[in-house]
Amino acid sequence: MPYAEVEALLRDEFAGIHSSTTVTRCVEAAHYGALEVTGYAHPSLVERIARKHLHVLALVASERG
Repeated sequence: MPYAEVEALLRDEFAGIHSSTTVTRCVEAAHYGALEVTGYAHPSLVERIARKHLHVLALVASERG
């Protein structure tokens, strides 16, 4: 997978907050979203989008208690 390093970085960053499955899904969603919007999916762009997704999911989870 071209985003293995991105996934590994985000799994470490969000350890204890999100499962590795959630991280993978966010990276995949970021990849497809970047392709649809910009026509390319550079790993740094995918990383930024996925990180935002993961932050939002963490916020929602914390608000639900």
